Amino acid sequence: MIDPTVAEALARLCSDSATSLRTPQGVVFEFGVSTVAAELASGTAPRDLVAPGMLLIGEVCDERFGTWRIDLRVVRADYATPELSAVTVRATAVRPDDSRRGDERVPAGGITWLVAVDCTEVEGGSRVEGSLQDLSRTGVSFVTTWPLLPGDRLVFHGRFFTDEISADVVVASVRPSPRPGRRLAGCSFSELPELDQHRIEKILASSTERQPGMPVDVAPLRAIVGGQLDAADDDGANWRRLFRRP
Repeated sequence: MIDPTVAEALARLCSDSATSLRTPQGVVFEFGVSTVAAELASGTAPRDLVAPGMLLIGEVCDERFGTWRIDLRVVRADYATPELSAVTVRATAVRPDDSRRGDERVPAGGITWLVAVDCTEVEGGSRVEGSLQDLSRTGVSFVTTWPLLPGDRLVFHGRFFTDEISADVVVASVRPSPRPGRRLAGCSFSELPELDQHRIEKILASSTERQPGMPVDVAPLRAIVGGQLDAADDDGANWRRLFRRP
């Protein structure tokens, strides 16, 4: 990874027509990008969330730069519509995002769901849907549209192929997702049953041992689709058809 300049980081952050920013309190909102020039960017933002002089935070996350935090200062915030302000921000600093978990993190795809227990903006008992991002020994992250905030407490339910994990979690950080309107919630396990600890160790070990180019073990897929497979089909043609793109 390379260290981006402030201008490079701002250009990457505002490379699409809209990007996500957040306040120091963790409120995430959409910034509609109009122009970018050196360390300045202009666009639109919710009127009730921005004001001249306030600090905003952006995040750059890609293969070239890795994950970096960008500090932005609001230079101007003028009336645009009853809902939006015409905003100019100046990028003042860029630095590695040191709030991320230091433990080994394994990329994880799939769907997760959580139950809100004690959240600021989500009613208790609500089912919070999300897409898994990664897993470590001490926490998990996922992308969601729900308005989670640091300190929120939930019960996490996730399926990692053949293993299921359920645990109490606390939201440690909320960052903008590369996709506008979504946010990346990083959570720490507050209580993790011993059985789930073993499951996580197995998942991490499996990821470490697996090398690029190794064949995929399809036994779990056979178990999942069960009766749809022809046991007498030794060459696997039938089960491969189940997963072939149309």
